[in-house]
Amino acid sequence: MNVLDAAQATVKAYPGGAESLAPRLEMTGALLRAKANPAQDRNHFTLQEIDRLMDVTGDHRILHAMAHAHGYVLQRCDELEREREQAQCRVDALVLALMQATGGLAGTIAEAREDGVITPNEAKDTSNAGMQVQKIVVDLVAAIQNQVRLG
Repeated sequence: MNVLDAAQATVKAYPGGAESLAPRLEMTGALLRAKANPAQDRNHFTLQEIDRLMDVTGDHRILHAMAHAHGYVLQRCDELEREREQAQCRVDALVLALMQATGGLAGTIAEAREDGVITPNEAKDTSNAGMQVQKIVVDLVAAIQNQVRLG
């Protein structure tokens, strides 16, 4: 969707259309319809009017269309902050899981060595516990890299 089509869609999508939106933008319905008409070449929105239109409607498709036209994608800052918080919680949870798994590995090794003989089953249990530690380490490194990506 291009910027002009996005402006028209924003006006049309507003409950009551141009007639109910126009007073909030301090213009007549006819003028708003003309400005929102992509085929019209006489009346155009100013940047301030576009900003006010997005503010009043809460519809940011114009901004997204403009960003897309220039090769960008937009993301709300509050969404990014929420992602950052979730990423930090993920890292924290994985650190705790790693500590628990490492303790489990140490306990498995200690139990296997108690009688001085490590059986095939004890070796298998130790291997499984070690694999669990490795899996958590890999997940933790990925979570940290994701946190770096988010800033």
